[in-house]
Amino acid sequence: MSQENVEIVRSWFTALADGELAPELWHSDLVVDNTPEFPITGPYCGHEGLQMWWDDLSEVVDGATIVLDEVAALDRDRVLTVQRITGTFSNTRIPVNAPWIAIFVVRAEKLQRVSGYSSRRQALEALGPLE
Repeated sequence: MSQENVEIVRSWFTALADGELAPELWHSDLVVDNTPEFPITGPYCGHEGLQMWWDDLSEVVDGATIVLDEVAALDRDRVLTVQRITGTFSNTRIPVNAPWIAIFVVRAEKLQRVSGYSSRRQALEALGPLE
């Protein structure tokens, strides 16, 4: 199941690159959250929350684009990604090209949760023991 979950996560990033949030890939009770270091933390819940997450992110970063750099299955349900956001900070006009780590939880072939972290170490510490 872990390779299938990797492909589900990849599908979401492909849709995102095409300007789509692809709510059909997500459970209706999805949760998006980030660590406090992020400019937007959440939690964002449900399909409306997914849209709000993108709207909030786009408000902070003009021309926001998210590029997937790495994806790997951690266990049966969890997938680690490394991605970058590119664009320009809205308030300062400073270009941004910032990586971050995310852990996706996939259940019943749909994305259920994604949590963002500022480093791989922080993400793995938050996970605890892997199954």
